[in-house]
Amino acid sequence: MAGALRTLSFLPRLWIRRGSPIHLTLFVTGRCNAKCRHCFYWEEVDAAAPGLSIPEFEAIGRSTGPLLWLALGGGEPTLREDLPAVARAFRRSRPSVLSVPTNGFLPERAERLASEIARENPDTFVVFAVSFEGPQAVHDRIREVPGGFALAVETVGRLRSLRIGNLGVGAIFTVTAENQDLAPGFLEWIARELRPDNVTINLARGRPRDPSLLGVDPAKYRAAVARKEALVREGALPYFRMPHARLGLARDAEMHGRIAEIARAREAGEVRPIAFPGVEAGGALDGTGLNGAYVPCRAGEISLVVDERGEVRPCEVLGASFGNLREVGMDLRALLEGERAERIRRWIRESRCACTWECAAATNLLFDPGSAPRILARALRS
Repeated sequence: MAGALRTLSFLPRLWIRRGSPIHLTLFVTGRCNAKCRHCFYWEEVDAAAPGLSIPEFEAIGRSTGPLLWLALGGGEPTLREDLPAVARAFRRSRPSVLSVPTNGFLPERAERLASEIARENPDTFVVFAVSFEGPQAVHDRIREVPGGFALAVETVGRLRSLRIGNLGVGAIFTVTAENQDLAPGFLEWIARELRPDNVTINLARGRPRDPSLLGVDPAKYRAAVARKEALVREGALPYFRMPHARLGLARDAEMHGRIAEIARAREAGEVRPIAFPGVEAGGALDGTGLNGAYVPCRAGEISLVVDERGEVRPCEVLGASFGNLREVGMDLRALLEGERAERIRRWIRESRCACTWECAAATNLLFDPGSAPRILARALRS
């Protein structure tokens, strides 16, 4: 009940545009132990910046308000042995959900970190989600790590064995040109054999190391989503046991529909690529041609990204920066209230910026006055 009430406390952000972000993504390190061909962040990963220090994260935490969702990404987050200290830096923000995506190539460490973070944050639902790109040969070929598939499978097993009440175990599957044909069957295998709580389906995006992987047929993406939704209905994917689970499921269903429509419109040439002035295009689109499917983007308002060098960005896609935290004494509010931040937010609104980044789409839908009632109705029917 307390978790559900905490979630309801964010309701005013449906209408209040300014304020501290309630969805914060931190790239805790630029280092990674893989060279994934579909990685949109590969140039930064190759640069391998270690990430901010714990005192720097603590300073960010002091200038951040209550959080609905804190995501600790990278790079590969589990390369930081001090990941629990990063989570600890945001304890005063009491995130409802804290998520850690991982390639699962360090099974013992992932188990240890997940256990420590979950036990230290009993009022937060903690999700560790392990990435899979297909059966062993496909997975290892896309991630370019021989034996990586077996390590990822081991990591899921170790995480499931922890049996901590506020720890959810997820899987992540990114649909690419190389695995799109096998996606429905492989999702079935994940659900039946690995038995995670949920599978997050992503669509390859951005400017990956191997651009050929972007050639996904929107119909095959829809087929993957349909298979996942069937597995949920059948009980093979129970979803996370968190207070607002029904709302999360309903939001995800709406989000996948929106991503599919954007992908279809892009392939049909109904939307055009756009880029913030002076920034190289990274996958943003003019959403004007989405025929009613456009949902205003709240990136830079309710959601925010801080990268491994301290750059504060509205999202992972646009590339525009509000500035660097190290230049303002790690005071997040100073950058959020700056003229450049307002200029970027205004451009996002006026350009009707849209993309296929699932995390932003999910938050945008949940806090869109036009979409939220529909999501709530879907949740109540489920």
